[in-house]
Amino acid sequence: MHDITSADIIRALDDYRINKQKESFKKAKTAISKCFDYGITMTYCDYNPAKKISLEQLFRGIKTKNYAYLKTIDEVIELKKRVINSTSITPPLRRLFLFQLYTATRPSEARLAQ
Repeated sequence: MHDITSADIIRALDDYRINKQKESFKKAKTAISKCFDYGITMTYCDYNPAKKISLEQLFRGIKTKNYAYLKTIDEVIELKKRVINSTSITPPLRRLFLFQLYTATRPSEARLAQ
């Protein structure tokens, strides 16, 4: 039987590292780590190899890229006008987008709002 090692986990998540997707790598590593923690609790395994992985070492020298954002109120006003006047956006999607613009909610929060 082959034990899973830290190197196995890094290889499995290597696309994230190659594409410099540190946050995606971190989320996947966290999910894997939780599985191993559960396995330890249930006595399926003795250690968690994901805990040995250092994001700082793997992503050393890689700068985090921030998402684009609106920098001025004029940009917000222009975006709002474009959404309101667009003929390619359906009315429900237009309302959803304007709701997000007014409340600064995340897309998933806005979509699931009741």
